[in-house]
Amino acid sequence: MRGVRSSLEQSHVVLQLLSEPIKVASNSSIDSVLAPHYEKAAKMKFGQLLEGVNSKLSEPLAFADAFESLQQARNCFEHRNGIVGPVDAPAGGVLVLRFPRAKIFYLKNGSEVELQSGQVVNDGSENAGVQIHFKLDIRERRFGLGSRITLSAADFNEIAFACNLFGTNLHAGILSAGTDKPKDAM
Repeated sequence: MRGVRSSLEQSHVVLQLLSEPIKVASNSSIDSVLAPHYEKAAKMKFGQLLEGVNSKLSEPLAFADAFESLQQARNCFEHRNGIVGPVDAPAGGVLVLRFPRAKIFYLKNGSEVELQSGQVVNDGSENAGVQIHFKLDIRERRFGLGSRITLSAADFNEIAFACNLFGTNLHAGILSAGTDKPKDAM
């Protein structure tokens, strides 16, 4: 999640530079020009930063609320050793951790049946084959006030996938934002 935050900060700076022409003294270094933009981004809360970046993209990043919940869990790990405190669970005493994941499933009697390792696939019909489906979905974990956030290896893999998905979508959004302007505006 620190990588996600850092990516958002850098994207914020790039998008600011793309949207607002700046004048600099000829003896300025690139570091001195960029420093105020990086300082501003570093001071923003995660939600503000995400909202600011999303506002400048032609298509907002998917699953923004899930990434805010991941950031909330990261804060809990870092500041409270993973023990859910009142600041982590203000609504109803529960921290809801949500993260995007890849869901692979088949349909059986109209219901989605998620594939598990080693599972024999049978949709209950006499058909010779079963159609396998894939979609992006949200996994949700709930942790009550005073409980410790625990993640399985499978959860960790899905969170890593989510961070990769975030980076890929952010990269595509930044590239698109850089080419959306008319040439004479650059």
